[in-house]
Amino acid sequence: MSSVVVGNGAANADAGQLSVDLDAGRYIVVVEEGYSAASVAARSPHAVGVSAVFNDAIDGFVADFTEQQIEAIAQDPAVKYVAEDAVLNVAATQTGLNQSGQWGLDVLDDRTFAGDQTYDYVEDGTGVDAYVFDTGIRKSHSEFTRLGLTTGTWDVCSSSATASAVGCYASRYASAAGEDQNGHGSHVAAIVGGTISGVAKNARIIPVQVLGSAGSGYLSDIISGLNWAVSHHTNRPAVGNMSLGVAISSITSTSLAALDTAVKNLMNDGIVGVAASGNAGVEACGYVPAATAGTISVGAVWNASGQLTETSWSNYGECVDIFSPGGSIRSADYTSDSGFKVMSGTSMAAPFVSGAAAIYLQRSPSASTTAIWEAIRDNATYCEVAYYATSRTKQTPNRMLHIGSGVGRTCPPKTISVSNTGGNATVTWTAPEYTNGAVATNYTISFTPSAGVGTCTYSAPTLSCTATGGITNGTNYAASVKAVNSAGDSQPLSVSFVGAGPTVNGEYVVGVISSMPSEPAGVNPVTVTAVPDTTTTTSTTTTTIATTTTLAPPDVPLSAALSAGNGTLKVSWVPASTATTDYSYVVTLGETGKTCTSATTSCTFTGLKNGSFATPKIETFRGETKSSTVVQLSRTLIGITIRANAMKVKSTAALTKFVSSVSRGARTYKVTSGKCRIVRTSLVTPSTTGTCVMRVTIAKYKRFPRMSTTFTVTLLR
Repeated sequence: MSSVVVGNGAANADAGQLSVDLDAGRYIVVVEEGYSAASVAARSPHAVGVSAVFNDAIDGFVADFTEQQIEAIAQDPAVKYVAEDAVLNVAATQTGLNQSGQWGLDVLDDRTFAGDQTYDYVEDGTGVDAYVFDTGIRKSHSEFTRLGLTTGTWDVCSSSATASAVGCYASRYASAAGEDQNGHGSHVAAIVGGTISGVAKNARIIPVQVLGSAGSGYLSDIISGLNWAVSHHTNRPAVGNMSLGVAISSITSTSLAALDTAVKNLMNDGIVGVAASGNAGVEACGYVPAATAGTISVGAVWNASGQLTETSWSNYGECVDIFSPGGSIRSADYTSDSGFKVMSGTSMAAPFVSGAAAIYLQRSPSASTTAIWEAIRDNATYCEVAYYATSRTKQTPNRMLHIGSGVGRTCPPKTISVSNTGGNATVTWTAPEYTNGAVATNYTISFTPSAGVGTCTYSAPTLSCTATGGITNGTNYAASVKAVNSAGDSQPLSVSFVGAGPTVNGEYVVGVISSMPSEPAGVNPVTVTAVPDTTTTTSTTTTTIATTTTLAPPDVPLSAALSAGNGTLKVSWVPASTATTDYSYVVTLGETGKTCTSATTSCTFTGLKNGSFATPKIETFRGETKSSTVVQLSRTLIGITIRANAMKVKSTAALTKFVSSVSRGARTYKVTSGKCRIVRTSLVTPSTTGTCVMRVTIAKYKRFPRMSTTFTVTLLR
């Protein structure tokens, strides 16, 4: 067997790290719709080595086959596809990060994260089922004794079990019968709903043992567990915690499709899906189920003396939906009935969110999986997590799990601009995008350097003020604005400018916005520097005074658009109304340095690699004089074209409207920010204006690689 690294793999061997071995003789066979998996498995030559049959999460079966047999099976018209099975292994666990292991619960109900040594809650998950897909649990541990699992009936995950079952285990683990022999599952389950460590302390924990005593299990074991959960799910509200994962690059496309389908069908059955983002410190879009559309993917933070900080090993980016506590978390130990231990990983972060989902499900038992995510998202605390690396082009949306109704300081203003002339500077800003429970009632404005600069005071309701006098020509300044609410001052949003220079702008980004790939999203103030216009120079001699006039700097294009084709990228623009025949444009791709020069209104790059990214910028020239600003365009994926980026509120549009591609690979869409919803094959917009950020992923197809990109949909009246 060949071995590759996958799953929640962390470079530092954190909790939930997985490795995988492809098993050359074991296959998952998925049958076409309308066929019985059991019937297909029973007929020759399929009857050899069948070990499990699925009818819920997916329709298919698992068996050991020779190469000749599997080739014959793949030709059967009843067979949709075959996928290599894989063995997953939980690796070592990092422990003891020198901080209190109970801090996770402590910060859930406090937007200031000061730590008051209490966890206040109203709901406790009563009436909600929590499926934990893991290594099982120690049923007799004090965290779980209220469940009475020691005497319950346990079923093999792949069987058609009785309704009285309280949990299941893969048939390979019959000797353990659901009992945790590894420790990972007990720790995770207690965070979801343990009596002491749990978020939802009275949720009904349903252990689904898909990994065994060595922390390993087949991909088909995970599918068996998901299938079992779907077949046993009643009308009770439910959440499913998946503190495990597989790197997409390490398994075949058909194996990926089988797992992805099973996870989606779990959620289609009404079970809220929560997944660890992974511990490799890379973009989470390369892992499933974290990247599976509809799952709530969770990144990890730890508490650095009251400052919540993204861990170095947490996967990140647009496929992560929310942060929660994951560094140095105290929960149940599987070696005794009363033991506890500290573990770290996104495996620990995910169950905090699963517990929160259980609380929201108790409040709204009939709510859809999408509605539960929206409730968690809308009640999150924004702008307070310190990113591990602010230089990343894609960050996790800066939202932290919160349970309760507490108030925190607001986010900074959304945008800022400065215009200055005659020694005066006018600062204009827009209100914060998120206020964390209390709207901003005041703003404080400051300048650096401040010596001699007039006072700039906010006067409601106008989001603008003018510093009269003191701005010196040619001096570099920074203007900063803080929003103030009942919890205190926000972080500042700043913009740099030059005395008597042109108007400049800055923006604070909460989340992932593809049109601003170079900006860190959410922690540090965004700084924009403008160069002052220079129109004339004057030289003198002892006999004459001569004025040498250069051309005025050109005005940049009014707008620009991108169109990506098969290895091509067309950049087009609308020139400024002042543009003349001596204007020219140079377009540069940031990733490769390729340039294209045009005296018209477009440039086309060819010979680009499908699946690669290109970030164009447009420089404008008038003769030899270059504009003082550059038009920076969005980071674009070659092979995908965004065809539409606006919709009316309270409307519905087919997802195919938005994206075209040279690849015919299967497409998956996900809303990563905003209140839009995906309903089957359509995008449904809310009743309010704003934006929704979408991610589209196109599966590998023939010579075309797997491709993924984001785009923003503007919501209009």
